[in-house]
This record gives sequence, structure tokens and C-alpha cells, in this order.
Amino acid sequence: MIEFVIVFPIAMAFLMLSIDVGRVYMTANSLQLATSRAVRAGAIYGAAGKTPQSETQPCVSYPGSVREDYVVLDTFCSSLYSLPGGGSIISGTTRLKISGGPGETQICSKSNPNIKIEATVSVASMVPGAGALLSGGSSDSTLPGSWSVYLQSAAVCEVVTE
Repeated sequence: MIEFVIVFPIAMAFLMLSIDVGRVYMTANSLQLATSRAVRAGAIYGAAGKTPQSETQPCVSYPGSVREDYVVLDTFCSSLYSLPGGGSIISGTTRLKISGGPGETQICSKSNPNIKIEATVSVASMVPGAGALLSGGSSDSTLPGSWSVYLQSAAVCEVVTE
């Protein structure tokens, strides 16, 4: 009986940690797909569009269709909404940076022929303390006990103005 008392908590912690790692992996794959689709749309269009004034939870005000002024942002949000588990990724998106400063429009030119997007998502951990332990105790995640997933995608513009 004492073996069960010792082995069961360790087995449950290992099982929950395995599920957490799978969730983080799924989030990273979904985020990579969304960022690559977004920069590809900007490269085809020839402009990234305006960057959001507020980078925290940028897809909350997504109108449901891609606007010309926000082509990269809206494509990013559209891609996340269409993916399984995209709602949790959207609510956990703590930072989104499109090349150029907040409120600026980046247009593809000979001097700047690239579209770049950076996204950071916090994934809440199911295992108490595992997120803080495995993320190295970094303070940039907004949720205590969460894992921070950071991805960056870039594309060369197909349409260059100027």
C-alpha cells in the first residue's frame, strides 16, 4: 500500500506535465502557422498595414474580415480563429509586434523589402509550479505559472512600391 502512496503522485505529475508539454507544442505550431500566413499576406499585398496601438490581446477587436489597413493583423487573427484551440491562444496573446512602431503603416520599399511579425503567447500550466520552473522564472509572462511561447516570422515582399 505504501508503494501506491509514493508512486501515484509522481505518476500524476508526470502525466499532467506530458499534457502540458503537448499543449505548449500545439500552441507553438498554431502560432507558427498564423504568423507565417500573416506575413505571407502582407508580402503579397505589398504592405503590412497599420500596427495596433495596443499590442496586448490584439485580436479582441477583430471585425471578422481582413481590412486593407490592417492586412497582417487581421490575417493573423483570422488564422488563429480558424485553428483548433485558437480561442485560448487569442486570449493568451500577450504581445504582437508587426514591423514598424504602433500606429505606423509599413509599406514595402526597396530600402525595407521585408515584412516581420513577432508574437508572444502565455500558456497556463496545469501542473502547479511547472510553468515557473520550466520558463526559468522569467517575469515577461503575464500569467503566474505559465509558459511563454515566442515566435517570429518574416517574408520578402512580392510587391515593392516606390
